[in-house]
Amino acid sequence: MIECQSAWNTLILPVKKEGGQEDRPVPDLILVNQAAITLHSTVANPYTLLSLLPPSDKIYTCLDLKFCLYIAPVSEPIFAFEWEDPAGSTKQQLTWTCLLQGFKNSPIIFREALASNLDSFQPERFRYWLLQHADDLLLAAENKEHCWEGTKALLELLMEAGYRVSRKKAQIYKEELKLQVSLPGSITRG
Repeated sequence: MIECQSAWNTLILPVKKEGGQEDRPVPDLILVNQAAITLHSTVANPYTLLSLLPPSDKIYTCLDLKFCLYIAPVSEPIFAFEWEDPAGSTKQQLTWTCLLQGFKNSPIIFREALASNLDSFQPERFRYWLLQHADDLLLAAENKEHCWEGTKALLELLMEAGYRVSRKKAQIYKEELKLQVSLPGSITRG
């Protein structure tokens, strides 16, 4: 977050942190979402994506990216909000510098930016495959050595591009994965 001056002023709601006593500020983006033009994008069916993998690929890495994409400075004022110091000594207007998950176009913008950043990654040249579904990446390879090489190269590319990977959700060098998809239920490929 950074200080700003904006005609916009988004309501901030206090929401309890999971398992804790502290609140975290959550912006109420109803009016922002109503004013924004809705972007449309197509997302491949995850079952169709999995069918693209060669049957010989039996070792997998699945990475879940943490949602963090910087906002273009020209758009930052739209997400501005008023913040008062809990001690009551300071009142200022701040804005977010990263896209917010509650903004209706964030998933599309994130998915397209990620796809663009992955353009330079050419896994088929190195005998492994990469599939993207929303903010999840699946790397498939014939053996652990190729999977290791691909995972290392992919993590380096993601780090250089400024993405963060959820360590908790990462599944690395697995013969079977449990993938949660946006369709009801889950799929297993192994």
